[in-house]
Amino acid sequence: MLSWLEKMHQGDPEALLLHLDALESLINANLTFPVMEKLVSLLTKMELRQSERATKVYKMVMESSFIRNPRYLRSYIMKLVGQKHGAALDNVVELLQELVGRSDSPLTAMRELPIDVFEAEANQKYITPELRVAVNSIANSHQIHTNASAPTMDSDFRSLSVFPSTDEILRVPFGNLSSNLRPNRVLGKYPSIENYLDTHFQLLREDCIAPLREGIQEYIKKQTKSRDLRIYHNVQLQGIQCCKAGVFYRISFRLESEKATTKIVWERSKRLMFGSLLCLSNDSFNTLIWATVANRDPQLLSTQQLIDIKFPSGYESMVSPTSIYTMVESATTYFEAYRWTLRALQEFPSDGFPFKEYLIDCEATSRPPRTISMHGADRFDLTSVFENGMKVQFPILSEWPVLESSMDSSQLEAFKHALTHEFAIIQGPPGTGKTFVGLKIMRALLDNSRLRNPGPILVICYTNHALDQFLEGLLAFEENVVRIGGRSKSELLKKHNLRQLMSEGIKPGSQFFKSKTKISQQIDELQRQIENAVQDCTRLVLSNASLEKVASSEHIASLFSRNGESGSTQRDRSLHKILTEWLQCDPRKVCVPPGHIKRTVVEAPVIPEGPKATSSASPDDTEELCEAAEEEEDDFVIAKIQQDRMVGDEEDVDVGGAFYSLSCPTETAELNDYRSPSHVASCENVWALGVDDRKLLYLHWRQKYFYYSQENLSNLCKRYESLCLERESMEDQLRYQLLNSTAVIGMTTTGVAKFHRLVQALRPEIIICEEAAEVLECHIVTALGPHTSHLILIGDHDQLRPSTAVYKLSTQFNLDVSLFERMVRNHMPLVTLTTQRRMRPTIASLLHNIYPSLQNHERVHGYPNIAGVACNVFFLDHKFPESRDTDTSSKSNQFEVLFVTQFTDYLIKQGYETSKVTVLTPYCGQLLALRREFRVNPMISGVYVTTVDNYQGEENDIIILSLVRSNDQGVVGFLKTSNRICVALSRARHGLYIIGNSTVLRKVPMWKSVISVLEAQKNFGESLVLRCQTHTSKSTKVQHPNDFQRVVDGGCDKPCGTLLECGHVCPRMCHPYSHSTIPCTQPCTRTMECGHTCTKLCSEECGGCEVLVGKKLKCGHRDKVACGTPVEEHMCARPCERLLPCGHKCTRLCGEGCLSFCHEKVEKALKCGHTQTVECSANIDKIKCKLPCGVLLLCGHLCSGQCSACKKESDRTIHTPCVTCQRAAAALLGKLSTKKRT
Repeated sequence: MLSWLEKMHQGDPEALLLHLDALESLINANLTFPVMEKLVSLLTKMELRQSERATKVYKMVMESSFIRNPRYLRSYIMKLVGQKHGAALDNVVELLQELVGRSDSPLTAMRELPIDVFEAEANQKYITPELRVAVNSIANSHQIHTNASAPTMDSDFRSLSVFPSTDEILRVPFGNLSSNLRPNRVLGKYPSIENYLDTHFQLLREDCIAPLREGIQEYIKKQTKSRDLRIYHNVQLQGIQCCKAGVFYRISFRLESEKATTKIVWERSKRLMFGSLLCLSNDSFNTLIWATVANRDPQLLSTQQLIDIKFPSGYESMVSPTSIYTMVESATTYFEAYRWTLRALQEFPSDGFPFKEYLIDCEATSRPPRTISMHGADRFDLTSVFENGMKVQFPILSEWPVLESSMDSSQLEAFKHALTHEFAIIQGPPGTGKTFVGLKIMRALLDNSRLRNPGPILVICYTNHALDQFLEGLLAFEENVVRIGGRSKSELLKKHNLRQLMSEGIKPGSQFFKSKTKISQQIDELQRQIENAVQDCTRLVLSNASLEKVASSEHIASLFSRNGESGSTQRDRSLHKILTEWLQCDPRKVCVPPGHIKRTVVEAPVIPEGPKATSSASPDDTEELCEAAEEEEDDFVIAKIQQDRMVGDEEDVDVGGAFYSLSCPTETAELNDYRSPSHVASCENVWALGVDDRKLLYLHWRQKYFYYSQENLSNLCKRYESLCLERESMEDQLRYQLLNSTAVIGMTTTGVAKFHRLVQALRPEIIICEEAAEVLECHIVTALGPHTSHLILIGDHDQLRPSTAVYKLSTQFNLDVSLFERMVRNHMPLVTLTTQRRMRPTIASLLHNIYPSLQNHERVHGYPNIAGVACNVFFLDHKFPESRDTDTSSKSNQFEVLFVTQFTDYLIKQGYETSKVTVLTPYCGQLLALRREFRVNPMISGVYVTTVDNYQGEENDIIILSLVRSNDQGVVGFLKTSNRICVALSRARHGLYIIGNSTVLRKVPMWKSVISVLEAQKNFGESLVLRCQTHTSKSTKVQHPNDFQRVVDGGCDKPCGTLLECGHVCPRMCHPYSHSTIPCTQPCTRTMECGHTCTKLCSEECGGCEVLVGKKLKCGHRDKVACGTPVEEHMCARPCERLLPCGHKCTRLCGEGCLSFCHEKVEKALKCGHTQTVECSANIDKIKCKLPCGVLLLCGHLCSGQCSACKKESDRTIHTPCVTCQRAAAALLGKLSTKKRT
């Protein structure tokens, strides 16, 4: 690269026009600092700048990686600023002027160029006044304000990256939202289709980005953990994995503390979930590198802290295995739930926009579906819907006959409305049978499929749970159903899952196999090339081939020519030997010499100030995010809540493939901070250099080869990704083939966005959306297409709205207003179901303000009373204060925790199964506290405890509601939301018990009304009355958790007094449960067959008699033995009297077997002739004699060694050297040395 640039620089710059292919290749390659320096110099030569023809060159540069990848031009400018390279900076400014001036859209060019580096406060001390004037002139000449937030209002949302730009994270003032937002128009029409799509795209994107932006900015400013972020340190690229889904990059990381590492249970944790958005940086977040979690292995996470990630196109080249990064993850938003919807909105065509008259123009009338209008005279078959034994067929657009039906009048009206309106809205208050009506509508549409074009009906729901429930209902009359998405928990739907059907029922043709085989072969070949490229990236010793790629011909020639030897002679020797001799060390161990590493200290970017306003909930209610706990069991609770309601429809990732390690040695890592001196690179004779300079030159070659190899690897990975996409496209063809013949397809809203292209190809004419009022408008819109002629929305806008991560986007931009609610507000015709079949009337009366027309079905009047409690509905009023966890910002109330725990225990003792009781609370802090208390009580550990928001669409016999809020300030928090109040009060069938502080709650009109109704019903007070089921006149008031000790067994404070079957009196206090489960604690009075009285407790089995009697044992001894125990089973405990073979007496008990080894101590003669005290059974051949040898040595002294240490051979004994002689010799030597000195 450098030599080519030198050549172009020395010639006519306009010659670049003849080498545009070479230039394009260079500016999209992996560029080093010297190459960028020479490139900028070439592009700012006066001759080129004055040429009109050069516009083509500058436009090509503008579209290149050199500009768009922050690793290059932005990084280059930052290094120049820090090192005060004045001339080079002047060149950069001149280049920026040309790029903006030659652009067709100077505004767009300004946003994409890194001009903000010059404006950063930390860099001002390095910017000369002349340079500052030059930078300002760029903006002024085009009337551009460089400090504007990006993107701005004139940006085309279709061309925006789903991933945020650096400016969007760092340039938006702290606490502010993007300036590119318009409110969702709740009332009135939109100006245009593009305005509508842009509005929802920008709002949804900001909901995803804002918490991450605020977290990163807070971390940069304070260098401390932010509530919106999870932070991972020492992140390093370890290798790549080539699998079916593309190239994954495996990284290692460390958490903030060792304690945190051991505390997290990764199988349950919500950290690093599939699809989570990650941001990596190695320069204090001046440069942001985006990635998503591609695969998580809990075993690798817990033992080695390894995770597989995937980079968006272009970002993979910004990561080096030689760099250490900090990584952050959003703790409040789940990126996977956003990205597919955002992309689907970008791809949504303006031409043929479906239902424009309603979505854009807000017309308040709805016409009949196109298919019905075309076949209006045909007789619609509703026989199977009404099931009255008669054939029911008539034109449904005409007047309907009177029909007997299991549907009530409002359900029948909703059924008719859905079939006869192309845009139908059905509101279903709690318990009115929304799903029941939806299934009736589905059956009618399926039975009359002849009246429309062939193709599936699409059913979409917000949650996996609701989708499973609806599809299970469909299976009762339609088997041709396919469920798309890997998060179904239904056993019934397993065989209907798309992946299961793909593996079993599809048989592609021979052409498919040929094409797939060809791609597979190409992938296999690429994997081999990738493996070689990975080895090149970690190579420490250059080969002949690699040397030729990075060293100049002059350097290579001089390296192979020394001391008059010809190059050919030298080339016959191993390159490794030549390098070893030249470097005077092993080439693998070459390090940067001391003093030649120049580490650049990068200052953190300056964050513009602004008011803090983007928290994801109201200022006093951030705890609803449930992002607090990282404890093992609590994290599981929270993760389950988020996954059930938010996580998308991804299938299990098929990882497989091969892993290639990319970990680099320290020596290679140092190359990032090293640049060889110019005199080293320009020398002619490499042997004339000093040793340090030789090492510098060799490292320079290795550095160039590393960058070359990394670029090659990046290109190979891109080709691999392309082939994987091609293979996936072929799989989509198979999916289309299978789904096109399906009657019903079921997906979540996230799944619809993810498989947007497949859904559009299938062209479903009819779409039914359950839970439509809980779904963001853009989620439903992405399911529509020009082909959609019939949309049915079923939901209830008076219950929970769609959830948003950013509270301000709900309150100021109406993002949480669903399409369902928006259409209702704009007077679109709807039918409301009016008869509820869930709640007993006293519970339903609490909802009168929300549903004034709600009626009670006759069956709810016959519900049984709650056992053991005087009231079926009650509000327990208290004044005990709430508490706030300083770490999690979550609210809890310990009084309510203890009261609810005791009350739940009391209800279970009344005979209720744990599955019939549910405990709800609005706050996750309270949820976690309740779960901890419930776990330690086996009787209630099976009771389901969850949040109100997570329980919409569910119901149970008994609901206990803990409201938590109790404070002197009267702060109610998000309990003031009528939608949430509605859900909380409408889940119970038979009994509802509320615990809260009425003084605080009365500040909310809705709660004030509810409490007034309860007071009128006398279902309100400071103590709850319990009623004994046995002594019906006996009541107990409980006001505090300790009061339940008076009804410890679930009845009252009287002894039970009932005779058990055995005839004894029950030992418990009064209780309502069966005596069959109560053990009698009195002594047994039964007489055994032997005549003795049983010695056990009455409730225990008598078994054998345990009275001790004298018995003669088989050994002949007599002993005390349990009467019922045979003598053969009793072990005699007397000492054994038998003699061992050696003649000694056995030392064990009589009932034990005798030992084969005698431990008696005896004197034994050893082979050496000495005697020694040993155990009787000891083998003398293995005993070492410990006595002194004592043999007279030749010197005349006795041997002082141990007898066993003197080695006896066949003809002689080798003794220990004589100690006496050694001492004498030492003394003699000492005297001789003394004489010699004197």
